[in-house]
Formats: sequence, structure tokens, C-alpha cells
Amino acid sequence: MVNSRLCTKEELDAMCIPPSKQFSTVLESKDIEAAKKIYGELEDAFFGLHIMYQNWVAFLQEFIYSNYGHEGLTAAVPIAEVIMQAIKFGMTIEEADKCSRSAKEEMSALIDAGKTKEAKKLFKFLEKGWRDYHDIYNSWTTLLLSRIYRDLGGLEALEKAHRYAGGLHWMPWMEQDIQCDPKFRIQYWSMLMHGNLCEFTIEEDDEKFIMKLHVCGSCGRQIIDGYYKEPINFAKVKEKGPETWYRDDCTVYQTHLTIIHSMMSIEKIGAPWPVITCNNGKGPEPCQILLYKNPKTAAAKYYEMVGKQKPK
Repeated sequence: MVNSRLCTKEELDAMCIPPSKQFSTVLESKDIEAAKKIYGELEDAFFGLHIMYQNWVAFLQEFIYSNYGHEGLTAAVPIAEVIMQAIKFGMTIEEADKCSRSAKEEMSALIDAGKTKEAKKLFKFLEKGWRDYHDIYNSWTTLLLSRIYRDLGGLEALEKAHRYAGGLHWMPWMEQDIQCDPKFRIQYWSMLMHGNLCEFTIEEDDEKFIMKLHVCGSCGRQIIDGYYKEPINFAKVKEKGPETWYRDDCTVYQTHLTIIHSMMSIEKIGAPWPVITCNNGKGPEPCQILLYKNPKTAAAKYYEMVGKQKPK
């Protein structure tokens, strides 16, 4: 068999280096342009996730208004809980202001001036704020999904909400993503996972890249941090079916993996994209993202997990 590996182990390991270490290493190399470049890429990765969540929140609110009117949307807006999240993280006015907009010019000025210590301090401050914003947006999204499931129509309404947002936002992007060169794709996804605050490792075999999320930055951390218990108490979906991987403890957030990334993707492009397995915050095995070099070669079991059959 011809070896079809696209990356060396060194290349894969480099993609997994945490953002602060990536920036610090390049900064200390005294390569000014490289330091500014990596900072820009990392900032873009974090803001990319923020923008994704902003779109998701907007689409969910559109869905609620379109189907349940002004009264339904008013009841579903979780502003008190969102404010509670900001208080929980101890966000200051400075952090909320500064970390909501680009700091590329300020960081470039520090790098150009050789102020390595100040640049590291600024990055540490920004990274903390970006993380807080990520978690607030993540919670805001999950609160809306919980309201839809609990108060506006159960699993049927939840699936409709995912299909509405997925059709407008995810599917156009996913159709483009599967056309990309596989090596570019794994580089892109590694930055995406840094923006999602994941700790991960990457392996490669002849047919796919395997991203092992040792701490998932979204639903995994939600579970570990107790967000599905009082007082926050996000919803869990009790119905066993393709929308829940046939489990009775699937979180409301995880259902976007089954519905958008699996069911809708199979219906639209003929394959789950990407294949995502979730340990539900339990057990020794990490969650995984499987990026097949040819998406349509995904194993049949990943179709069956959401009640589909792989086309022959």
C-alpha cells in the first residue's frame, strides 16, 4: 500500500501547541514579522469562534420569533443568566471593552519596540478575556437551546431550530470546507480548536486525521464544570433517538453535533462532516474529531449512529 500521509509528526505536534506558548516562542525568537503574524492568526481564531456564536444566537432568536412570535422571544431571552456568567468570570469593564475588539495595532507596536515582557503581559490579559467571552457566548447559545427544548416544543422544536441555523450558517461553510486540500484543512481546524479553547493532540493514518480533544472547549467543559446541574442547569435531552446518538443523557448543546454535523450533512453532502464522537464528559477516552481526507470514506457506523445508512 502506498503511504498517503500528508504531515510529519513534528508538523502535527506543532499544530497542537497552546496559543500562549506559540506566541511566546515566536516572540522570543526576535523575528518581528513572524511574531506579528502568529499573533494575528491567534486573535483571528478566537474572534472567529465569537462571531460563530454571535451568528448562532441571532439565528436561534430569528427562529423563535418566526415560530413563537414576540411573546415567545421575550420569554426566551436569557439576559439575566448571561449577566450572571459575566459576573461569574469576574470580568472588569476594561476586560469587557478591550477584549471585544482587535488589539493588533497595539500588539504590533509593542513587538516593533522590542517590548517582549509587555507583549506577553498583554497577550495573557487578552487570552483570559477571549476565553471569558467564548464561554459567555457558549452559555448564551445553550440557554436559548434549553429554552427551546423545555418551553417551546421539546425535541421536535429543538431539531427545527438546529436545521434553521444549520441551513443558513453551517451548511454553506461545510460544503466549502470539504473541498479544501486535506493538509490545509487540518491546519485550519487546529486553529479553530485553539479558538474553541481545546487541549488536543493530532494523529494521522492513511485515510484521516484524528483530533483527540483531551479537554473539549465547549460541551465537554460545560459538563466538567457542572453547567448541567443547579444553579445553571442546562437541559439534557431524555429521548433516545438519532438526535441523541440513541443515548438518554445527551446534552442540549451536543444535539447540534448529531443534527447539523451528522444528519443534515449526510442529507446534503452525503457524509457526516466532520465525524465527531463525544464521551459526554465521562470515561478515559477523549472526544474526537475525525477529518477524513475524502469525507465520503467515513465508516458506516458513523452514519448508523444517527439513524442513517451509508450510500453504496
